[in-house]
Amino acid sequence: MEQSKFDRAIRIIALLLFVMAVIHIGWMIYQGRGMKVVFETMQYVAMFLVIVPGLLRKRLNFEMPWILYSLILFFCFWGLIMGDALNFYKIVPYWDDILHLGSGLLLAAIGVWLLRIGLAKNDKPIYFNRWALAFYLIMFSLGCATFWECIEFLLDSCFSINMQQFMATTTGSLVTEADIPRCGHEALYDTMIDLSDTLVGAVPAAIYCFFRYDKIITK
Repeated sequence: MEQSKFDRAIRIIALLLFVMAVIHIGWMIYQGRGMKVVFETMQYVAMFLVIVPGLLRKRLNFEMPWILYSLILFFCFWGLIMGDALNFYKIVPYWDDILHLGSGLLLAAIGVWLLRIGLAKNDKPIYFNRWALAFYLIMFSLGCATFWECIEFLLDSCFSINMQQFMATTTGSLVTEADIPRCGHEALYDTMIDLSDTLVGAVPAAIYCFFRYDKIITK
């Protein structure tokens, strides 16, 4: 597919996702589901990420590979539409684990792309030790995953929701006064499993780059 046609297709899909989000949020407001609106709105804002690559290319002259572009779009679809809107988190066992495994691979790919951008202005090839590259990709993926867990913790604290799944009586994101929180080591389970899944997903990507990029990273 030509780049221009691909860009148009991505814009159309992103626009459709945005329209679906607005309709969904409007319907929840009509039903009087106040806190649900706040929570869902913050998730749908994440859909804006699908148009970020195009903005980067126009404003900062950063070119994102179309394969990576597609993976980001599909990951948003799997997580936000299939996971939340279609309730795959409850219907499909281990759906959340699958997504976090995939996020490890995706974040590692983004890490390689960012590294290429950072080194792209050099006139000569840049040599990067393969061990350091593999370590960087794993740490980059874990760092992003940890940042996301911090966001979940902040949202749970500010809006009294259950994104980190610390409630023993519900797996939903919204909680009531009747829900009982987990205690002790058990309360850390969801967060640590999410981070572990990301690590497991990042390791194959790091191993691939270890053998694929034989010290050289920009040429």
